[in-house]
Formats: sequence, structure tokens, C-alpha cells
Amino acid sequence: MKRPLSKPFTPYYRGRFAPSPSGPLHYGSLVTAVASYLQARCNRGLWQLRIEDIDPPREQKGAVRDILSSLRAFGFDWDGSVLYQSHRLAYYRHIAEQLHKHHLAFYCECSRKQLMKSPETRLGRLYEGKCRKLGLPSLTGHTLRMRVDKEHIKFNDGVFGVQSYDLLTDSGDYIVYRGDQLPSYTLAVSLDDLQQGYTELVRGADLLHLSARQLHLMQQFNRQLPQLLHIPIITDANGQKLSKQHYATALDTRHSSFLLYCALKDLGQEPPKYLCYRSINYIWNWAYSHWRVSSIAPEMSIKQGF
Repeated sequence: MKRPLSKPFTPYYRGRFAPSPSGPLHYGSLVTAVASYLQARCNRGLWQLRIEDIDPPREQKGAVRDILSSLRAFGFDWDGSVLYQSHRLAYYRHIAEQLHKHHLAFYCECSRKQLMKSPETRLGRLYEGKCRKLGLPSLTGHTLRMRVDKEHIKFNDGVFGVQSYDLLTDSGDYIVYRGDQLPSYTLAVSLDDLQQGYTELVRGADLLHLSARQLHLMQQFNRQLPQLLHIPIITDANGQKLSKQHYATALDTRHSSFLLYCALKDLGQEPPKYLCYRSINYIWNWAYSHWRVSSIAPEMSIKQGF
């Protein structure tokens, strides 16, 4: 596929798409992939593929193969080798230990049942610091929580504009290492995005509020923080988010042109109807010339357009 050639290629923009292998890609995944891909290519940057495979109970056999096959069928081409979080488990564990060693995190024995009594916030249940001063050891079943004091997190999202959080009242101390000895999503994603040098993260709006925790954690490492751009999540006719957990239908690559057209439409790009009948390469070339982030609706969710 031809990439946009109006400006020379530059590696200063780095983006990524990071699916989990809990099932094949569905239409909501496609919309996110299209947005992140166009942002990278239209900024003459790199676009990488990362497989977030650190939750074995949720992974589906053959899912990685299906994900790669679907992406190729829709004309995506990524830079470099596919990255796998499962190859970095020792690194996540090392960083978790360092956070504890430097008193930035502490071990907690609170159960989910106990936390259900806590107030609900934009970021989930508020943790009110019960185990902060207990000095608990690292044991199976104990989570590792990041200490949060009077932390004010503010960022300008590429679609939703300025976002502001008082982390102490919106979140409290949050988990960075789970009781089953696996890194939390927040820890793994934050470390990878920093170390792999992504300059902008394009992803679903269901992660908008969780960005506050991730930025807080990233700030501990004194590195350049990425820009953020969240797009509306795609829901079905009943308003339920399309997801693998809710058994969303796998992408039908026999209708790749139509689905790519629909993804552009749901991203507010107003593609002409005739694109439905054109080749994947033709549609991508149209998208390169017409991509406008300003056309994406600043809404948490939208119903799929077909």
C-alpha cells in the first residue's frame, strides 16, 4: 500500500495499536486501529503493533494468529516486529519491586468484597488507604498499590479537550501489581508506552479517565509523556460496548471495503458512498487525503454505523 508522500517520512511520531488476544478483532477494534493508523501515517510516523498478552485466563487459543490475519486483510502494515507484553514479565516485576523499595508503593490485603463498600468515582471504586501504614509483605493475594497524595493530573486530549483530575479523591492508591502475581494493566501499558517511545496514544474513550493514573505513574520515570487522543467506543443497537467479553462478532474480511468505509464514517470522516465498492488500497489513499481529527465526535460512545 502507498503511504502519503506529500511530506518526507519522519520517525518523530510514534503510534501503536495494542489488542489483547482474548478473541478475534471485532468492528470496535477496527475503528480504533483505523484511527491510530491514520494518525501515525498522516503524521509521517511509525505505527507499531503490540499484543497485550499478560492475562492468560482470558486469552483464546489462536487469537494472535487471527488478529494478525485480519489486520493484513484490511491493509494495515506495521513497522518492525510485533511486540508481546508476555516477553516483558520479568521487567514489570522488577519495576514493581523498585516502586516498593523506594516507598512509592505498598502492599495491600483488601479484598474486592471489602472495596465494594467504597465510594464510586470516575475511575472506579475509591481506595481510602486502609493498608498504607501496615507494612505488609509481598505475598500471593496481596496487591501492590501506588501511593497517591494530593496529585493533580491535567492533560489536553486530542478529541475531548482539557481533562482534570484530583487523583486523591478520584482514585486513591491504585493497583500496579495484582495479587495473582501479574502486572496491572496500568503498570504494563504505562511502562511499555514510555519505553517504546510512543509520542501519541490513540485509543477508545473507555480509557479516558484511566489516563489519569497512567500519567501519574509515567511521571515517576522523568520521561517525555505521550499526547492522548481518545475516540468514541462503538456500541451495538442496545447501547452495549462491542467487546470480546460481550461476544462481539469477529470481523468478516470478505467485506473489508465496506467495513473500512463504515469505520471512517463512524470516525466522522464523511467518506463518499462509492468507496464501499472500491479496493482497500483505494479507500486508504482516500483516507490519507481526508483524515481530520477535528471531525471525530467528542462523545464517549456511538452506535455502529451499519
